Amino acid sequence: MLGGLNDAMRNKDVNRGLSPTAYSYGNIAGVTNIDTRASQYALGTRTSVAFSNRSYTLRAQAFHARDLGNDLYLAVSGVARWADEGIIEGSFYNSAGLFTALEKKFADKHSLSLTLFAAPTQRGQQAASLQEVYDLAGSIYYNSYWGYQDGQKRNSRVVKTIEPTAIVSYEWKIDPQQVLRAGLGYHYNFYSNSALNFYNAPDPRPDYYRYLPSFQTTQEDKDLITSLWKTNPSVSQINWDELYRANYALNTYDEEMGTESSAKYALERRHNDLEELTFNAAYVNQFTKALKLTVGIEAKNNVGKHYKTMEDLLGGKRWIDTDQFAERDFADNPDIIQNDLRDPNRVIGVGDIFGYHYNMHVFNAKAFIANDWTISSLDFYYAGQLSYTQFFREGFMENGRATDQGIGSYGVGDLWFFTDPSVKAGMTYHIDGRNRISYNMLGEYRAPLVNNAYVSPRIKDELIPYLTQEKVLSYDLAYEFVYPTFRGRVSAFQTHVYDAVENMGYYDDEYRTFVNHSLYDVNKVYRGVEAGVSIQLPYSLTLSLAGTLADY
Repeated sequence: MLGGLNDAMRNKDVNRGLSPTAYSYGNIAGVTNIDTRASQYALGTRTSVAFSNRSYTLRAQAFHARDLGNDLYLAVSGVARWADEGIIEGSFYNSAGLFTALEKKFADKHSLSLTLFAAPTQRGQQAASLQEVYDLAGSIYYNSYWGYQDGQKRNSRVVKTIEPTAIVSYEWKIDPQQVLRAGLGYHYNFYSNSALNFYNAPDPRPDYYRYLPSFQTTQEDKDLITSLWKTNPSVSQINWDELYRANYALNTYDEEMGTESSAKYALERRHNDLEELTFNAAYVNQFTKALKLTVGIEAKNNVGKHYKTMEDLLGGKRWIDTDQFAERDFADNPDIIQNDLRDPNRVIGVGDIFGYHYNMHVFNAKAFIANDWTISSLDFYYAGQLSYTQFFREGFMENGRATDQGIGSYGVGDLWFFTDPSVKAGMTYHIDGRNRISYNMLGEYRAPLVNNAYVSPRIKDELIPYLTQEKVLSYDLAYEFVYPTFRGRVSAFQTHVYDAVENMGYYDDEYRTFVNHSLYDVNKVYRGVEAGVSIQLPYSLTLSLAGTLADY
């Protein structure tokens, strides 16, 4: 989302774990507040160039901040990151980032800020594979997502993303003890990922397990495939030429016979866009040196837009929008195989939406209150939050496998809502000016994530059985020390999660169908120890060490 805008995003307030924050209720994983008020940047211009051998090989960025006079401040930044090929073969990286912040101050008490940024990015992805495949390829950097086309490397999995964001923020310093902060943000995430699709044809993935030596039944076949993997890129990588040939052959057959068969192979683009509107406000009152009150509200409305489009027919002339798995299992039922009964057997061209198309609407509102106390060598806090979440699915296609009343695929589905309380507390004991011990604990209910709530959201409006809130119990203990030449922290933590849901999708070779597998009433435990130390060495050098031992 931030797209490498390091200089623009460097002003941060980081709160570890459950510790109190003046901006929000907090989270087990901590809270980071990025300050993009233009007046908070050092005035002047800064430029840099960096070289790397990882995802990208070159990065160039520039930052400029200035005082425009009359308490008006401006900050702008730009960055570009590029790689024709990263350390992973067949991958590439093209990214830019743009940032603008404008702030106006009024009488030293009021501040109004506007922040705009976006980071268009395209990158070729890398695949995870089996140890057998890495052994065959002779490299841990093997990537099955690419192959040669006309002598050039072409990646089948290309991510395209841009997330334009606008934030208006307001701060009112009521008096030295009181401050009110509020923000309104709009964010649209255009995110898509391409992938190969195939219809009634062999799997195009070179590392599909049935093609590997371990799946063969004779030693002769095992040796032959092993040799081809080491010498023939058309075996070890995607064979784009073969995919085009399969589609061209079908085109000739179509012209002679007058049939309307789908292409064998196509490149589709899967879109997961997000439109989000957010408002939050926090009021802080430092009543006395010993007591601070923080009150806040937050509201967020987002629409997740899920669909796929045709990226490339790979030389084919058409793609018929039907479900090949349903077609095989229900060949005598022309309705059940349709991805959209309202437009059956639709012929798909490049850029058309097909397969599935639905939105997820989610609204969430929170209110919290917290007290921080300081008494002699003891700091302690307690806080409570109440959260409301509602969501529903909206379908734009009527899938042939989901026409039942109540769990259909088309139209607005049932509205589901959850009310979730949360409480947390903690304390810090200052042993002396250099050593302290802290303890934190939290107990809360959490509404299920909408991505985990549905059995098969691409097809139908059906919830997981017995869907309920997650219950979370978390606690941690830490010891911290600060000395002139070294400082560090050792902590132990444990978190329990009850009534969680896990979803996974996979193709089952035995049943020869795609399976949506859901686990509910799942209980989890996360426990571990973390340690870190920073040591000042001569010649302005610093040695930092960190480690963890954990069991999840």
